[in-house]
Amino acid sequence: MCPSAHSLNLLYEINSIGNVDKQYTYSADGLRVSMKIGNKTVFYQYNSHGDVVALTDEDGLVIGEYVYDAWGNIVKEMLTTEEARQNSFKYAGYFHDTETGMYYLNARYYEAKQGVFLSVDSEPGDEINPLTMNGYTYANNNPVEFIDADGEYAVGILIQVLKWGTKYVIKGRQVGIPKREKFL
Repeated sequence: MCPSAHSLNLLYEINSIGNVDKQYTYSADGLRVSMKIGNKTVFYQYNSHGDVVALTDEDGLVIGEYVYDAWGNIVKEMLTTEEARQNSFKYAGYFHDTETGMYYLNARYYEAKQGVFLSVDSEPGDEINPLTMNGYTYANNNPVEFIDADGEYAVGILIQVLKWGTKYVIKGRQVGIPKREKFL
């Protein structure tokens, strides 16, 4: 795997003989947009929590769907192509390690079945919010309202959605695209 030098976004995956197996593209905001395998491109579809809920092909046909519980356990998945079966990004856009069944959040591994991290947080937490002081807690024990984008800090979903929405509105106005067309 090769992350970008300027971020933790995975750009491509290579196999044991050094050939590129998968390539990833991102929006200007760092949201993963697509995965290319060979000559096929798969596009990621997200919900407001940041979960990958569907994969589509170049024609817009759904080739994969995921349903998760609040903690990120996969409740249901439907994958119709080999490209969809090779997707590693799922709940909250996290990398899902198929060998361990855990999510990798850059700083540490998250175990969705138990709803905890496997290693202690490097930050001691905040005395004002005691939930942050348990070094193994995922998303302040509230995965409906929080995500933990990198394994270090829980971020409110509403704040993240407002951040994404504000960026898109500002960018839409900067390039002169009417708001109505931008969000269709």
